[in-house]
Amino acid sequence: MVILLGGALWLTQSARTPERSVLSFERNGVQVEVLMRQAADRTVDLSAVFTPQPGFHMYSVDLPAEGLGGLGRPTRFDLTAPAAVQVQSELTVTPRAIKVESNLTADPIPIYPAGPVRLTRHLRLVSPSSALTLDAHFSYMSCDDARGCTVPVRNHHERIVLRGIR
Repeated sequence: MVILLGGALWLTQSARTPERSVLSFERNGVQVEVLMRQAADRTVDLSAVFTPQPGFHMYSVDLPAEGLGGLGRPTRFDLTAPAAVQVQSELTVTPRAIKVESNLTADPIPIYPAGPVRLTRHLRLVSPSSALTLDAHFSYMSCDDARGCTVPVRNHHERIVLRGIR
């Protein structure tokens, strides 16, 4: 029984590889950091964490590109990868969006509560590689009811190099 428990503990610990930062930048009041975690054999999770100024919120990924009635801009983290990588269409987002009413539009606007927003893309390595280069594009806008909104960031490009994928 001790051997099985020890083996289960090893599997649990190896499945929780630590995240490591592969990119960081700040634009228009939002700090963006991209974190990589080896999820399983030849599988990687890339998370973009958008951290606005205290009290500011970000807009939902589900918002149309030009906002709702012109209000807000969606938070986006898009990747273009070489043929050796499959980028899964599934996007994991935390926290969940909430809908707020505005007298400027008939429909409620989906936003994330004030604070950081994490968008995670799942990648699968198709063929072995010692390093992969991905093109990442980020779009977002942050707002605060009292202080207003920052200038939207649209399609900001960054190159990400991933090393050490098993």
